[in-house]
Amino acid sequence: MPSENPYRPPDSDVNVAAQQRGPRPPQVTRAVWLLWASIALGIPILGVQESQGDGLSMGTLVFVLVFVGIGVWLVQQISKGTNWARHVYCGLFMLSVILVFADATEMMQRSVIEFVLNMLNLGLDGLAMLWLYTGAGVSWFKRSE
Repeated sequence: MPSENPYRPPDSDVNVAAQQRGPRPPQVTRAVWLLWASIALGIPILGVQESQGDGLSMGTLVFVLVFVGIGVWLVQQISKGTNWARHVYCGLFMLSVILVFADATEMMQRSVIEFVLNMLNLGLDGLAMLWLYTGAGVSWFKRSE
């Protein structure tokens, strides 16, 4: 004699929002590729920075690996359509703009290559943010809310 458990939680489909969102627009796909390129460009930037200094310390390596891991995870979440990840990445982008421009004159004195790579990195992230927050990008993320 099967009986219904009155304490069982209700059934719900947690993937309904993802199913209703539809396929990812090409604009979002291009933005995600730019974010991957930005993360990849961080490796030569780190190399240039460390060649100007005393080498790579264990603390710096751990710090960089943690932040690269967070960046990779955020880009994966953005590619899935997670709206909060888009906002967090945008906040980190704005913080990096402030930090890079605050250090721009010293960076130019240390290495023009470092400055150019950082500007290229900001450009990639900036264009990706533009695509994620305009047109098809914004409407695709709104459907997931």
